[in-house]
Amino acid sequence: MARALQVSVAFVLTLGLGAQDLTPETQAKFLKILLSSTGQFGFACADAAFKAKLEASGLAVSPGFKMAWAATEAEVKPLKAAGKLVIVPKLAWLKAGAALCI
Repeated sequence: MARALQVSVAFVLTLGLGAQDLTPETQAKFLKILLSSTGQFGFACADAAFKAKLEASGLAVSPGFKMAWAATEAEVKPLKAAGKLVIVPKLAWLKAGAALCI
């Protein structure tokens, strides 16, 4: 119940914002809430700067995890082909195969 509330609050708070309006710290916190609601504890991320933000928020980062952050549009298709749930910062990248935009 508490996790559902956290996800709901995060969703409502981000409704008025575009993904590019969120700071990397806020994106990392949102991903932590998302992961905790799925039972996962880590994330795949190749972007060194965002990887540091994820690790600072308490998430493990490794290429072997099922969920992945694509920092560029070029990363979306290979991550999707690898069977990962791809999360991106730009809405337009959903057309390239991403599953979720924050």
